[in-house]
Order: sequence, then structure tokens, then C-alpha cells
Amino acid sequence: MLLVPDSDPGLAIWPTHRVLHGLSGFDADRLLAGAAGHFSATPAGGLDASGLDGWADRPSGDGNPEFLLLLPGGAMWILRLRSPEAMRQALPDAPEAIRSLDISVLHVLLLGRLLGIDGGRLLRKENVRYRQSAAAAAREVDARQDGAQCAFLVKPTAMRQIKAVAGAGAVMPQKSTFFYPKALSGMVVYTHDG
Repeated sequence: MLLVPDSDPGLAIWPTHRVLHGLSGFDADRLLAGAAGHFSATPAGGLDASGLDGWADRPSGDGNPEFLLLLPGGAMWILRLRSPEAMRQALPDAPEAIRSLDISVLHVLLLGRLLGIDGGRLLRKENVRYRQSAAAAAREVDARQDGAQCAFLVKPTAMRQIKAVAGAGAVMPQKSTFFYPKALSGMVVYTHDG
């Protein structure tokens, strides 16, 4: 076990982006049209691949959840949830701390409802690859590497959000926290024999 104070100035939480691939019948226009039911979609003009990691470094939890949708050919859209009511309806029994997470919104309303990627498929990494670098995710989509069809860039989860989820007795969604620096493993071995 490793215990680290949540106020440690050296502790960071990095975002984990989602690159989607192998979705049968994927259509970007249909995705944007479906997202319009709960999200505003704004072209991300003036943002190029070199600025993607900066966009993704802004902490989540400041306003309505939002994501950057990357499409082949360099098209980028900021999708911002219009109202938290959609998540209240989608997850009526979940604590507010879970419903308000950017990752929960992404998983439930976009990946789950619009693209058919449920929790089991996320867990098995079907149709989803996880990337730490926003620029690398963008290159992968632009080159359609290994069948990449689009990517959702997310912001890092804020420590106060993690504490709120823990305080509600809930568990964070998959791949919603990437703590840095990582603890080194394998340097100390202690055998536990009789």
C-alpha cells in the first residue's frame, strides 16, 4: 500500500483519452446529430495538434462537462453538456458526485447511448484504446491508425471530485484517474512465508 496526501503539491492527475476504433457503421455526422440532443457542439477553431495537450490539461469540474471530439482530417468539436438533467435521468440512483463527472457523462451519454459501447466493452477495451497523450491520440485518428475512427479528449479529474465520489461511497469510473508520479514497483521485495 502507498499512502499519499491528497494535498501533496507534487501529485498530479493526468487525463486518459479515448480513441475509438472498429465501430460498425460509424458515421461522424450521425454522432454529432445524436449528440445535439444533450450537447452543444462548437467547432474548435484555432486549436491545432500542438495545443491539444494544453486543452486537456485544464481541470474538469469547472462548469458543465465537456470533451474535445477529434475526427479524421483534423476536424475538432467541443461537445459541452447543456444540462445535468440528462444524467439525472440516465443514472437516477447514482450519487450526484458520479453523475457530474466528465467521464461518467462521456461513458453514459456518448459512448453508451450513441455508440453502443457499454461498461463491459469498456472494461474489455473493445472498440476503445486509452491514451495519455492528446497529441498522440490526434495523430492516431488523423492517420486512421489501426482503424481509429475518432477520439474523445477529456480533462483530468480534479482531486475534489475524487474525494466527493469516495465520500458518497461510490467508485470512480474506469480510466478516470491517472495519478502521477507513479510509484516504482519491483525495487523492494519482502517474502511473507511462515
